[in-house]
Amino acid sequence: MKGRTGPKKDNIRAMNVTFTKRLKKMLGPTTLIMLAAALMACQEEEAARRPGPSEPTPTLTEYGDFQCSYCAAFALLIMPEIKTEFLDTGLMRFEYKHLPILGPGSWAAANAAECAREQDAFDEYHDSLYTNAAHGTLSTDLQGLMAITEDTQLDQEDFEDCLRDQRHQATVEADRDEARRIGARGTPTLAVDGHIIEWTSYRNLKTQLNEWVEHYNSQARKGSGA
Repeated sequence: MKGRTGPKKDNIRAMNVTFTKRLKKMLGPTTLIMLAAALMACQEEEAARRPGPSEPTPTLTEYGDFQCSYCAAFALLIMPEIKTEFLDTGLMRFEYKHLPILGPGSWAAANAAECAREQDAFDEYHDSLYTNAAHGTLSTDLQGLMAITEDTQLDQEDFEDCLRDQRHQATVEADRDEARRIGARGTPTLAVDGHIIEWTSYRNLKTQLNEWVEHYNSQARKGSGA
């Protein structure tokens, strides 16, 4: 069955022309020109901030613990803002790494998330773990970690084998060791290219991330001789 189709191109063009005429009548040609100029300036500014395909971009790393309530708050409340403003725009890259500091359950949850990554479901499982943590319903025993997969497309048998084998213990240990090397002492710890960011609010964090973006853009301009 074919999906719905939109208006034909000619119809869309005619609609755009009609809309533009009405806008001119409402605002006047001078105001319309000023609005267009302002829009172009905003687009040019955003394009200037966005790195080109061959330019390096800073990497934001979160070192987290799935049993940490502060990490859950960060994941559910602040991370969506970062994703919209810095990741979706291509200004930064992001990676999540493990810093299990709250006991065996943290290690089990970290291993489970990596088991989900095997099946390209890390993000979904990560969000589910933190949603459960935020509601106080996170269970990190085998049954609890399996229960999170019930509403996913994960291969249950393979996922359970991965959990029982603690298949990704070495990965979690490597993440923890890396966090220790850069001086991380709690969760969530945020770092850009190995440099820990101290922040107290999203506004403060956003300012520092913008400074890193501008630093990379400045280095790229120097490299290109601009």
